[in-house]
Amino acid sequence: MRKYSVHGKSHDPIYAVWSSMIGRCSNPQNTAYENYGGRGISVCEKWLDFIGFYEDMGDAPEGLTLDRINNDLGYSPENCRWASRVEQSRNRRSVRQITIDGESAPLAEWASRYGINLATAWLRIKNGWPDEAAVKTPVVRDRKGKPRGYRWAATEGLTVQHFDGPQEVAA
Repeated sequence: MRKYSVHGKSHDPIYAVWSSMIGRCSNPQNTAYENYGGRGISVCEKWLDFIGFYEDMGDAPEGLTLDRINNDLGYSPENCRWASRVEQSRNRRSVRQITIDGESAPLAEWASRYGINLATAWLRIKNGWPDEAAVKTPVVRDRKGKPRGYRWAATEGLTVQHFDGPQEVAA
């Protein structure tokens, strides 16, 4: 490892990406250390020097950020890629991964593939539905396009109890 590198990139965004990665993994004073270096995430030896990192990753394509493919492994050429914010948000430890037909993917991705709202799929699973049924079962809608299972009553002529006494609901 070179102690001092002359690369002319110290003011470029890619240098900030590298510097942040090093800090998260090796500096206990870094606010993110607990979730990186503190749980064993390390940086491969070649990438401890900016030039080695830059040789492998180059400049970040516009709109993409550095992402580890497997969140339990460290930063290395084999485990890193440039990813969009959506890809990164689906690649977090907290994301629910489910397997359907032998393929594992985040719940959000399955919901998107089958055209179902993520909140609907999540609530179905929370209520005990099997993973596959939660994303593959379409939402049943009434003839007006509203999801079935909700009470869509007409309010015309109903009496509603208010704090200041009963009042007729206007149409």
